[in-house]
Amino acid sequence: MDRLLSEVVASERCSVDWYGRMPITARLKDWVDNVYNYILTEAEAFICKKFRSRPEAEVEQDLVWGWSEMKQWRDIALGRLGVSRVKNLFDYVVSWDKSIGAILDLKDYITLPGARTHLTDSFIQQLSRRLLHAGATTTNILDVYFSVIHAFKELDPKGVLLSKVARPIRHYLRDRDDAIRIVASSCLADVNEEGDVMNPSPDICSGIAIEIGRPISDFADGHGQKLDWDDMEWMPAPVDAEPEYKKAKADSIVAYFISLFEREEFIKELQNILGEHLLKSEDQEFEKEIRLLELLKTRFGSDKLQACEVMLKDVLDSKRMNAAIRNKQAQGATRLNTVTDMHAQILSSFFWPALREDTFAVPAELAALQESYAAGFESIKSMRKLNWLPALGRTTVELQLQDRHVVVEYVQIWQASVVYAFQDPNAMAGVPVTRTVQELEEQLEMEEPLVRNAVTFWVGKMVLKETATDAFTVLETLSSKTTEKEAAAAAEAAEQSAGVSAIKTHDDLLEQNKELYEQMILSMLTNGGIMDGKKVTMMLKFVVPGGFPFGEDEVGALMRGMVEAEKLAVVGGGFAVRKG
Repeated sequence: MDRLLSEVVASERCSVDWYGRMPITARLKDWVDNVYNYILTEAEAFICKKFRSRPEAEVEQDLVWGWSEMKQWRDIALGRLGVSRVKNLFDYVVSWDKSIGAILDLKDYITLPGARTHLTDSFIQQLSRRLLHAGATTTNILDVYFSVIHAFKELDPKGVLLSKVARPIRHYLRDRDDAIRIVASSCLADVNEEGDVMNPSPDICSGIAIEIGRPISDFADGHGQKLDWDDMEWMPAPVDAEPEYKKAKADSIVAYFISLFEREEFIKELQNILGEHLLKSEDQEFEKEIRLLELLKTRFGSDKLQACEVMLKDVLDSKRMNAAIRNKQAQGATRLNTVTDMHAQILSSFFWPALREDTFAVPAELAALQESYAAGFESIKSMRKLNWLPALGRTTVELQLQDRHVVVEYVQIWQASVVYAFQDPNAMAGVPVTRTVQELEEQLEMEEPLVRNAVTFWVGKMVLKETATDAFTVLETLSSKTTEKEAAAAAEAAEQSAGVSAIKTHDDLLEQNKELYEQMILSMLTNGGIMDGKKVTMMLKFVVPGGFPFGEDEVGALMRGMVEAEKLAVVGGGFAVRKG
């Protein structure tokens, strides 16, 4: 009989309902009550043969006792079904919500003694073996965590089981350097009307992006709230809850992700991502961004998001300023015979992240547009002047070549300046113009990395061709022999060159302030003696004006570079100033 019960649990009858998405526990209990009970009774009667010689009253009494025993058989059947479901729980979580039938089966299973502990221990082992390792991308881990939250909130609405199984995931994600950036970026990802991410990428967690667009009644964190004596729906914590367990009244899915990080750390990363997003966004209304800040203010407070609010206000004010300047220029268009076709963003630099401040010579037409716009701005804001940051701008470039007309939108200004430099009115007809990297650097007063980025971009667009080392020539005509493979490789190169951030990266900031940090490190080691990277990092966070945004890894790399430059020496497990 025991084997029969196990075979039924493992049979097709008890397989997961993937189509109807319903639990099968009720069906299993019904089978135990009717079929299994009948078979068990008949088997006992056949083996013992005691029913034939005993009075009918005693037989009925034994049968009543037998029916009460069926509760134990139902629990045994449910336990075996639950154990089989727990073995595949990771697969069910990944397949959420198609697997909701299996989750509902487990919801019945965890009512049995010891089932909750077995489920959490087994699932944590599955997470460690199949998810929390170097081979899984951060985005994949975040997507699975999103499914874990949904599945376990259905499994245990009180959140006790979720708090237990989520701990290793949260701990592992905190050690992933790119986790905070992906979460912040996902909050600003665009979602279409069908609820799908419009531009999916490896740096976007689709679950967060979709969830952030849904109505959220209460985004505040319920942790740490005082006991509300007027709450008539108050319930004590579950018996298996841990000492630190506290459940928010409204557990927003997004709040689970935001609470992964320290508040200041997340807000700082959000400022960087939001700044980059606002500078590149084509949406003139910014409804999604406004809503996101309102939601975050309920959690962090308005004062913590002041910089983000100022950035958003800047782009909205810039929209109105652009309209005012165009109207003013339109009034004098008959006299000037021109209207500036320029949209500028006027930024309060104090509240924005560190922006690219690369300077270079822009095309004469663009310089004239800037001058005209600045004149219109100063006529409205007479006490203020504009300081242009050309590296942040984008434009549309139209190129007329011998055999084709090329139009490229959203081109970085330095890329436009470089291709403009290939325009030579004195060039001989039919002879393509050639420029070297060094010539472009001198002509445009542009740094070499930007020049190389630009020529790579235009090579990818099949406008330029490298004819010699660091020498590029305009590709006036395309050869019919150009293969699809070459075109695809060129397009990939153009895409990579186009993806330059308007916000200075950590590496940019470290390189920019490298000399200052090195002098501070030398002073610390001179006065304090031998120190390791951890102690130096801690001291830099205290003494650097405006804060030190780097960690022990970056400081260690900087100090190793100083060792190679013979400024420091490795002594034991630390660093010291090199003598002599």
